[in-house]
Amino acid sequence: MKYVVAIVTVFLVLVSGSLALAQSTGDLGAMLGDVLGGLLSGRQGNETRSWHGHLVQARGTTMIFRAEDGKVYAVDMSAIDTETWHPIVLGQAVTLAAKPGHEPNTLVAARVQADPSDRSTGKAPKKPFVSAQGTVEAMRDSRFRFRTTDGNILWADMSEMPARAAAKVNDQGTLTYELGPRQQVTALWLERQETEPSAAVSPRAVGPGEYQRLYGYVQSVGPNTMSFKADDGRILTVDTSQVDAQGRSAVRRGELVSIVGKTTARAGQFVAEVIEPQTRR
Repeated sequence: MKYVVAIVTVFLVLVSGSLALAQSTGDLGAMLGDVLGGLLSGRQGNETRSWHGHLVQARGTTMIFRAEDGKVYAVDMSAIDTETWHPIVLGQAVTLAAKPGHEPNTLVAARVQADPSDRSTGKAPKKPFVSAQGTVEAMRDSRFRFRTTDGNILWADMSEMPARAAAKVNDQGTLTYELGPRQQVTALWLERQETEPSAAVSPRAVGPGEYQRLYGYVQSVGPNTMSFKADDGRILTVDTSQVDAQGRSAVRRGELVSIVGKTTARAGQFVAEVIEPQTRR
């Protein structure tokens, strides 16, 4: 009898704790409450649980996410407003409430919460992930040689890449990788160029020198360049040297902007002529 009483007591404490947590901590508490509710009800397998890791890429309604166990997942984010998670930057730590998808290495997310900034530095916790445009030139055992559009050569370990992102010789696209303490390159995801949706104002193909208007978020700002994440998830290096002073003053990290300018012959590069701040939708 005493064991039954103990079990019931623990059950009641957990239920009340999850409700209080959801009320006091918002989305994160709700996520943990969902997970705890699943455990209490005995649900397993395909039910929602908490996943912690880091953003590898954001593209449309899909987040590429590396979990703490080192596995890389494609996460269906269609149930979540893109305005709440597209501002999350490359490598930033996040917690998902998600369940496994129908395919291997896929998840379906119900909620997402970016980790809070470090109080001592004011910076969000991040992994040293890097994105680069280029071409796969050769394969050797579990590594491949990747030539970036600016001519750099990377030998990337592909052992952590899921099968759906596996690289092949002559593949062109955006490689996202982790740079280790000894400058070793661990490939996480290869987004092939031919599968990337066009950000053009019309559905036809866009050639070098043609005008486009792009919408997205500023990731970082330099003297005459900025890193820009378009609404379709592409990471672009934008030349801002032709933008007037007023337009450049609108360029701040994390801001939603529209850019009018020209494409270039190099994938992943864009020349801006007008930059306008946008109201978050």
